[in-house]
Amino acid sequence: MMEEKILEVFNEEMEALGIIYSYMVYRPDGEPKYPYVTGEYSETGYRFEDGHTEGAMLLEAFTRGDELDLIRLKEKVRRHFADFRKAVPGGAVHISYGGKLPGRNEEMSLKTISITLDVKAWEEGEEE
Repeated sequence: MMEEKILEVFNEEMEALGIIYSYMVYRPDGEPKYPYVTGEYSETGYRFEDGHTEGAMLLEAFTRGDELDLIRLKEKVRRHFADFRKAVPGGAVHISYGGKLPGRNEEMSLKTISITLDVKAWEEGEEE
């Protein structure tokens, strides 16, 4: 249940930032608009003493334009999620910037980077 809330929060925040974002696969109507970002969420099964669980959002950003477009996008994400906290129905979510890696691919005109966001979530009634 909390994963769904985390993804909802993330979709809302990416939209608020004006970033073209899709979970897992970008399927545009017509020609793709750049830069765009795809994301996937992973989590651990461990629950900490304070009741929180941890996960990570891996973002892949793509452009056929200037590499600076990706750097600017990364900076926008980094600033927004530097210490992001939000109460959600039945719990809370904390998202923080985890890092960036350059991307490599066979198609030289398509530039990519990977951005990692660390996620912590608390859900009411889930303490052990």
